[in-house]
Amino acid sequence: MGTAFLLLDAGAYDRPNIFAEPSMRAILIVLGLVLLAGGLWVVFGHGSYSQTDTLVQIGSAKLTATHDKAIPSWMGIGGIVVGALLAAGGLFSKR
Repeated sequence: MGTAFLLLDAGAYDRPNIFAEPSMRAILIVLGLVLLAGGLWVVFGHGSYSQTDTLVQIGSAKLTATHDKAIPSWMGIGGIVVGALLAAGGLFSKR
């Protein structure tokens, strides 16, 4: 009876602990999904940033203008492609 217990108990240690350290596969999937979501966000017109220009400066007084600029759509498309490739690579890797 002691031998059967040891054989059954030994199989429990063969399973990988997913909380011990993140695997490369999980990192690829998460990074791919983040890039994919960011690319979709940019492509559908929500990606923008603010740029402030100084128009006139006299002494310590200055007149500035803030412009909202859109992130180029090619960057969004690139994010979608790279993100999809990374996520697919993580999902279909052999390990």
